[in-house]
Amino acid sequence: MRTELLTVIPVGLLAAAAMWVVAAPAAYAGPPTYTCTAKAQDGRQLSPVVVQARHGAYQARMRARPEWRGEADFDTITCTPN
Repeated sequence: MRTELLTVIPVGLLAAAAMWVVAAPAAYAGPPTYTCTAKAQDGRQLSPVVVQARHGAYQARMRARPEWRGEADFDTITCTPN
């Protein structure tokens, strides 16, 4: 009984570790990305930027705003998930 237990426990731990190594990268896909567009204060279209935001489109807008270095009109920033 004791020798069986000493054999089963390490084999079970190795199997659990192997399953964790295989499943961990697939489970962590990273935060979602958003493509954001905006217009400048003078009305011209600015180039789109891609940002990462875990908490939705509003957070994506806040993260995209500095990318245009103060040129973007905040009310015109729109972000769509990729």
